Amino acid sequence: MSAARLRVDLARILADIDTLRARIAPARLMLVVKNDAYGHGIERVVAAAAAAGVEWFGAFDIRMGTRARAAAGDGPRVFSWVTVGRDEIATALDAAIELGVGDAGYLEEVAAVATARGDRPALVHLKIDTGLHRNGIRPEDWPTVVARAAELEAAGAVHVVGVWSHIAETSEETDDLARAEFLAAVDAARAAGLRPEVRHLAASAAGYARPEFRNDLVRFGAFCYGIRSTDGADLDGIVPAATLLAPVTRVDGDTVQVAYGSLDGLPSTLGGRVSVGTPGAPARCAPSARRPSPWTPGPALPSATRWPCSAPVRSASRRRRRWPRRSARSARRSSCASPRSSRASTSDPGARPGPALCRRRPRHAHRGRLATPPCPVGHDAVPASSRQHRRRTLRAAVRG
Repeated sequence: MSAARLRVDLARILADIDTLRARIAPARLMLVVKNDAYGHGIERVVAAAAAAGVEWFGAFDIRMGTRARAAAGDGPRVFSWVTVGRDEIATALDAAIELGVGDAGYLEEVAAVATARGDRPALVHLKIDTGLHRNGIRPEDWPTVVARAAELEAAGAVHVVGVWSHIAETSEETDDLARAEFLAAVDAARAAGLRPEVRHLAASAAGYARPEFRNDLVRFGAFCYGIRSTDGADLDGIVPAATLLAPVTRVDGDTVQVAYGSLDGLPSTLGGRVSVGTPGAPARCAPSARRPSPWTPGPALPSATRWPCSAPVRSASRRRRRWPRRSARSARRSSCASPRSSRASTSDPGARPGPALCRRRPRHAHRGRLATPPCPVGHDAVPASSRQHRRRTLRAAVRG
């Protein structure tokens, strides 16, 4: 093995899904596959889960929704709750994706697109804001919106198949209040003449721990892949599905160097906080001190280093630094000879305007923002779009 790679075990994902389905029965499980199935590969995950009998997939945006539909086939139901514009609404309806609706205006847009198509009503899930304020119809507006939804349903534009919400999961007290608000919203929807088939309030943590939050459907995301909540307890029967493998490139006494990297790989801030598996026993990971990195003091920059603007470098002891904004005109008129000087003549043969040594052109240099200095750690192979690299290189430059 010459490079680090991620191994995904589909059998573990299916085993985790079976564990969760048994725990929440008779409620059904929605497998959330946002962000490429949490980085596990949406096509492979959805195809395997659909073959194993998973009936619901939650895809967040339409791009993931259409990929989930293509992998799942026509049988399972795909739910998405973020669309941008009528074109994406039309794309979702073409793929038979059910839409989460958390805004009265958005409901009208969905109805308009479905009416223009004329073949079938749009399947929608109305979202009530139960306190998290992550989208959702406000409780004071809910009676008006469900009444309008009933009118659109009677006209054949939409069909309300679900009512749903997100909860904050900050405390049991606030979650109980959110649940009461949710149940009241379901009752109001039914009183307005709607007959939602499914109610879904809980995601992974609440669905796993609190039976009263499960209702008809639970949206499970991270738990299906063996990822527990931050600071959460271990989950019975839930095993991580992904394994990160990297080669050992150097052994020196009791120190082992693993070639994965600290720039675009594992951040060195994980040193002392994460264990790695070895043939002998788990070992604690520590940051390497053998090569300079953006997180440790690197070699000092030469005094002839040029900066694209005249913003002075402030004390490295500050955790957060604020750089003065400058107009595009003033940014073009001057540049810095070094972090301590105020201006430098562009006729100076030592000046280096434009791309830095590691070929990272500042994205907003024309707006006068501070750009990246020449890379002090020699990361030439990192793509120029890496904003994280620019920030870390700047820190190394200041500390150097």
